Amino acid sequence: MPRLIRLCAVILSALLGLIAALPADSQERQAVGVGRLFSNDFLGDGKDRWHATSYVVSALSEPIISQTSPATSGHIIEHRLSGKVVASANLYAVAAGDRPYSGVLSYSHHRYLRNGDALNRIGIDVVVGPQAGVGQLQGWVHDGLTAPRPDLEAQLPNAIYPTLSGEVAKSFHLSRVELRPFAEVQLGVETFARLGADVFADAFFGQRDAEQMRLRDVTTGQLYNSASALSGPDIEFMPGADMARVWSSKYLPVSDGYMVEPARFRGRAGVQVSVPQADMFYGVTWLGPQFENQPSDQVVGSLNVSLRF
Repeated sequence: MPRLIRLCAVILSALLGLIAALPADSQERQAVGVGRLFSNDFLGDGKDRWHATSYVVSALSEPIISQTSPATSGHIIEHRLSGKVVASANLYAVAAGDRPYSGVLSYSHHRYLRNGDALNRIGIDVVVGPQAGVGQLQGWVHDGLTAPRPDLEAQLPNAIYPTLSGEVAKSFHLSRVELRPFAEVQLGVETFARLGADVFADAFFGQRDAEQMRLRDVTTGQLYNSASALSGPDIEFMPGADMARVWSSKYLPVSDGYMVEPARFRGRAGVQVSVPQADMFYGVTWLGPQFENQPSDQVVGSLNVSLRF
């Protein structure tokens, strides 16, 4: 095992030990937020390829505070359900050497430990392949849009890939600007180590909820809110970037002749508009090539609209 992979395993083990050292969570829990994000290549560069589409829904909870049973500080649990389509540049006629079709459905359980401006996360995903029916669902959607059905003949076989991941992040504040560098490691369906940073800049003076959780989308790296982020009208700009060292990807099987790009880059920018009755987020993410035969990069768009009644 390469030295850096061993380092990733050590970091994940340390995070897991840190969160496991928390007192046993035998308290009743209360919901503290729901987050969601839809991403699609058509919303970015107007095409439908590679990282074609994804949707994620997250539900967060924390212990109920009482005089007899005080809550574990910062101990937040996230249940996340996500689905995505990873495909070739041409969904209907796969070119030789292009990446295979993969419809992915995953459930993940994450635990967060918050200490001031620092946030640590440890989580496990179970990733399921074609038996989840994502490809068939995309075919039905294309039927409704009178578009050709995707070619599912060359899709990856059914598989389950337990995946362990962890992230360490810390925020630094200067006036209305927040800088949040982070480090992330993952072992499983894709194995990598990543470093990056995000910036948040308020255009006005919206008052942000100090307990607001920002959750990171797997594909784009965009941070989506777990609930209404601001108590007043505001516009927030959210640029960010990261780079990863990638060792393996089950979406690109070595046995089929695929070779991953060892260096993976992402750049992103988004804007969050908040008013008393609604929040709207739109962002774009530049994704560099991820496998040897990928001829170009791509731009993916992300969207979320939350209404309050």
